[in-house]
Amino acid sequence: MAVVISSKWHVRVGEEAAVVEALAQLVPMAREEPGCLMLQVHRDPDDGRVLYFYEQYVDEAALAAHAETEHWKHYIRDTCLPRLESRERGTYVTWEPV
Repeated sequence: MAVVISSKWHVRVGEEAAVVEALAQLVPMAREEPGCLMLQVHRDPDDGRVLYFYEQYVDEAALAAHAETEHWKHYIRDTCLPRLESRERGTYVTWEPV
């Protein structure tokens, strides 16, 4: 069963450029991880400080491995997260109706 992460970020005023640049570096690297099925970042067209993430990994181990990569630690943990006003995050699993 695939694991899905859905996140919504509100970036602090004046920090948008730094966050967008960090994500531009991170996303291609994360998409190359063997357990990453999909990673898409969306930006609110009316408020550029609001970002929405949809990520899908083959399993919990792949998600855990993603958070241990040097690029995740540098670009997300150290660069982006300190620049956020808020962050909402949900973890889901894919589901097929019976």
